[in-house]
Amino acid sequence: MIFNKFIPNYHHHFGRQCRVADYGFTKLLELFEAIPDVVVILENGEERKICLTKVELYKVLSEQILALLKTSPTRAITIADLGAVYWKGYGHQMHIEEFEVTSVEELIEQIPHIAFVQKLNGKDTIVLLDKEKDELAARRCLELLMNKSNGCLKIARFTEMHIAYYSEAPDWNVIKHSLSPAIMMTEGGSHGTICLHPLLSLARRLMALLMHSQGKLTLASYESEYRRALCNNITSQPCHQNLSVTIQIMDFMVSIRGKGGRQTILLRQDHVSRLAHQLIYKVGIYTELIKHSPQNEGPEPDPGYGAFGGCRHLPRPPLINYATGTQATVGYDNRI
Repeated sequence: MIFNKFIPNYHHHFGRQCRVADYGFTKLLELFEAIPDVVVILENGEERKICLTKVELYKVLSEQILALLKTSPTRAITIADLGAVYWKGYGHQMHIEEFEVTSVEELIEQIPHIAFVQKLNGKDTIVLLDKEKDELAARRCLELLMNKSNGCLKIARFTEMHIAYYSEAPDWNVIKHSLSPAIMMTEGGSHGTICLHPLLSLARRLMALLMHSQGKLTLASYESEYRRALCNNITSQPCHQNLSVTIQIMDFMVSIRGKGGRQTILLRQDHVSRLAHQLIYKVGIYTELIKHSPQNEGPEPDPGYGAFGGCRHLPRPPLINYATGTQATVGYDNRI
């Protein structure tokens, strides 16, 4: 994108001004220079362009290919049809040269966690990796931890609850290898602890805040409630001071509807399924979890609502059956 077109394009896309002062800068160039892992500035004479880094380009590509394959009835797209399908989905052509490859086959090889190429009916076809079983295992794990007021359980208790609710033991292979770092575990076998990543613990509080308001809040009231209930006194958890950044990170959980002063934050009913999907395919919030992965060896337990003065007025969110979207009849289990 041409550098000088960023501000008007931002306003057109998001419906609000881009105020660099919100991020602690006085000039737009300084803001971009502070995120060299995301964008680079290319200069050609007097013209400057903003470009995504190669790593970010592949993140975008992963999400785009995944979305296209998920909407295909066969979960597959022939290489010959990819250009037309991509154009229909995103309104512009795919330029594979931007990814420093010479063919679509080579491009797909760069995202092996999403898809692969094989011959189907004599045609080279991009096929979505089948991870439905992994998604199911991830969703069940997240459901149990999301329903805990502090996002943590003793491993023995977690196993017991998993068998009671789902009639089978947890899939530890998926939990340990596919859900890291979203799910953190301490050593100690059955005496160890399994916890949500601090960023997902923050997501739990956002869920509680919205459920306390029947699943929706105006953007203006949400901002004040968010800062009062979630950012005050939090030192052990990531707390993005810019609300728009938080909403973008938590897009699996919330969405925005309306324009201007009537914009409303809505809680997605299928947020746990969306989260499981993003974690298994390593897109969306997965990249943020990697950035904010705690450096210490074990998880730092979420101190809970009572530890934060601004959160004491919030009730615990009800125990939810995420498969049906209804409130469960059993109460909270605090034996951790």
